[in-house]
Amino acid sequence: MFEKNTKPMICTTVKGDDADGFIAKMNQLREQGTDAFLLRLEYLLPENRTEETFRKIVEGAKGYPTYATDYRRFDKYAKEDDNCKAEALLAAARAGVDLLDVPGNMFTDETFELTRDPEAVAKQCKLIDEIHALGKKVLMSTHVDWYLTQEEVLDIAKAQQERGADVLKIVTMSNTAKELTDNLETTRVLNETMTSSILFLSSGDMCRLHRMAGPYLGCCMWLATFEAGRKDQPLLTNLKPMLEKFELC
Repeated sequence: MFEKNTKPMICTTVKGDDADGFIAKMNQLREQGTDAFLLRLEYLLPENRTEETFRKIVEGAKGYPTYATDYRRFDKYAKEDDNCKAEALLAAARAGVDLLDVPGNMFTDETFELTRDPEAVAKQCKLIDEIHALGKKVLMSTHVDWYLTQEEVLDIAKAQQERGADVLKIVTMSNTAKELTDNLETTRVLNETMTSSILFLSSGDMCRLHRMAGPYLGCCMWLATFEAGRKDQPLLTNLKPMLEKFELC
């Protein structure tokens, strides 16, 4: 699952206050044709962020691949530090989640999501080793709110790979036709250059083609949503039939 050079999957976001909320949404998304689930654990109520809850959610996935985040920047309930977030990721791994997201600025207060601080990098590598020891994979994520050149993207990807990430996630911007075409070419180069799987995405005014075409150029998954109106993630009920029709062209 989430391996390089295997068929990309549609991975759809799941949110909820508790395990039952996650399971109800997964049941709905399974019927709509998702291939995998992106579990947004930071949306759980603080009292529900336990290994028991994570295990119940994984059981509710019914064998579908699972990828989990616990992003500090989206956590509106808990005031957890990154050590708590690390423990939650390890608990999720023990509960059976297949792929755990380690942000590139974890263990720092830096806003740019790829720290170069030696102490923080060492802590990230230790966490990645601990997740691997549990038989699970790690995605390292770096999100920025501006356009990155191909050289900058490759530099980030190399750093993520050196820290032990199995999947390299970088999110940049596509606000112009030039940025869009550059990002499409960078996706191809990333896939040819990196030994780890890649998930190179963009947001912005012209991001949709990059989001749709990325897996055909080497990205390991499409990210979909159940929430209508988002420009940066397609609605699952729109994405699934479109991909099926595209395969018949």
